This record gives sequence, structure tokens and C-alpha cells, in this order.
Amino acid sequence: MRRTKGPLGLSPDEQKTWTAFVQNVKPLPKAKKTIIPNEPPKLGPPVEIIPKIFDDIFPSKPRILEHQIDNSLRKALVRGHQTITARLDLHGFKQDQAYTALRNFIFRAYLEQNRIILVITGKGSSPEALAAPRGILKRMVPEWLRSSDISPLVIGFEDAALKHGGSGALYVWIRKRQESDR
Repeated sequence: MRRTKGPLGLSPDEQKTWTAFVQNVKPLPKAKKTIIPNEPPKLGPPVEIIPKIFDDIFPSKPRILEHQIDNSLRKALVRGHQTITARLDLHGFKQDQAYTALRNFIFRAYLEQNRIILVITGKGSSPEALAAPRGILKRMVPEWLRSSDISPLVIGFEDAALKHGGSGALYVWIRKRQESDR
């Protein structure tokens, strides 16, 4: 005896049972996605932050900055469980402008309690300057983050995941603001 199969490859009895089963099934709610604006924050013209502010908050002794961000935090960032609270895009900046913008941005992020920020440096491919070293900002931003005036505000940093810019961007983990700094 040959059994006939329905559109799902089920016998009539199996099809009836399946239909009764799925009648009460409700789809799972869709996960909410965090939307991060593509535009970097609007910065006014570069303004030098008064070094005395840093001297009042932090001792002048430079510290060695740990390079890497905590592994669990990195995984949370990549998976979208942790959000990037601010972005700075340094494309098109000259070295001195980029340093001032980065320094002001880090200080503002600290004051506004933005804990995880993304600094986009780009990879530095410049076709007209073949003889010159490529990616000056890509090389200099980590050095600036280790400098004595920025490092007291930074816990760690490392290259971003591909979806956030890969090696052309850095995750920067900002220190939590002290009660005495408020």
C-alpha cells in the first residue's frame, strides 16, 4: 500500500497533527537593535584644553597604559550587547588638528561619562604620497592615547571589530568619572 504525501512530505494524518500543533504557535519578538548614528559628534573648531584642568584632576606622573580592552567587554561590543556611546572620525584631519580633536573628545567623553567610544583613524592609504609612510593618524593615535595628558582618562584601547571599522578604528575604554571631579 502506497501512502500519499502532502506538500510538506507528510501523510494526511501527520499533516493534520502538524496543522493542529502550529495553530497556537506565536513567533518570538524581534530583538531590538541599537541604532548608532553614522555621523560623528559635531566638534567646534579645535580649542586647546587648559592643561591645569588635567593637573587638578590627575597627578602629573604619566602611567603605563594597558593596551587591550577586557575580553568580555570586547565580545559584548562585537555582539551588540554593549553600545558605543560616542564616535570621533579623524578622516581629513591634519596631525595637529587630530591631536587637539582627540584630546578634547576624550576629555568631553570623560566628563559626559561616555565609557566606550570609537575613534576612527582610517587606514591611511594615500595614493599621491607613495614614498611617505602610510597611516600617520593610525600610528599616532595609540601614542597619543598613551601620552601623559590623555592616558589618565583612558583604561584601554584596541583595534575595532570589522563591523566598526576594523584596523582603521579603535575602541577606547574611558575611566569612570570620580566623585571629586563632578
